[in-house]
Amino acid sequence: MIGEWCLDTAATEATVLSGEERRSYFRRIADAQLRAWEPAVAWTYWSYKLHTDDPKHDPWDMGRAIELRWLPDDLAPGT
Repeated sequence: MIGEWCLDTAATEATVLSGEERRSYFRRIADAQLRAWEPAVAWTYWSYKLHTDDPKHDPWDMGRAIELRWLPDDLAPGT
């Protein structure tokens, strides 16, 4: 089992990206991590829902990352 993970890279370049560049950056990270976790029996994302609207926390919030299309839609509950 893979313990907690998220899309935060602590890379300063991620903070200046906007729009499609930001989505593409985080989607590449998500795709790489999900491929790495494929052989695992299970994994746990850091948090499904953070109670903040601060965009700097979006990489830690799975629900928000799905909304922003950083993570695949099929990771959403009920899909």
